[in-house]
Amino acid sequence: MIAVTFLTLKQNQAQLNEIKRQWEEEHRPHLVCRIIVNKKAFILQISNPSQFDASNVITSFGDDLINNLDDKFRNMYTNTSQNPVYISSGKSWNCLIGWCEDINQKWKDKDFNIITEVSYNDKYRLNSIIPIKTFVNRINILVQSPLEDAAQDLVAGLVKPHSVSPHKTVQVSLEEISKTLSKISTKLDTVDETD
Repeated sequence: MIAVTFLTLKQNQAQLNEIKRQWEEEHRPHLVCRIIVNKKAFILQISNPSQFDASNVITSFGDDLINNLDDKFRNMYTNTSQNPVYISSGKSWNCLIGWCEDINQKWKDKDFNIITEVSYNDKYRLNSIIPIKTFVNRINILVQSPLEDAAQDLVAGLVKPHSVSPHKTVQVSLEEISKTLSKISTKLDTVDETD
């Protein structure tokens, strides 16, 4: 009986540990590293598609990437390596690699991997290896939803004259509503008289 009880308790503890592990896995941030193309530029993006915020995000980059960056962009990466960031749920951290045309020209004969090591929430890690051949001198198309396009236009302060219907004054709108209601009332009256 003692042996059976001990084995049962051991199995129950193993099941509890597995349930706890699964719960923690489902209730934690998950970061993803990728290269995106935006506004004719290659951008290294670390995004958080999960429902939970990532704090104390510390990122370090491989020497191949750092050594092949222009000086004007290298400082961003150095600064990021030295200062932790916070990536909210559904948000991302972006760092410019360079303009597509320049990178395609400068890196066309090179073959190296972009290595990114990320630690976050003081206990999780992400190690990413992206070969530059996956994006250099490839046809890269930026696909944006109408909402993303409109949001970028708002940020830039642009107005698209044909995308929004012209607004009318309240008085004109009330007059149009009144005329429409009068027409409906007249039609209803003629229908009642014919019955």
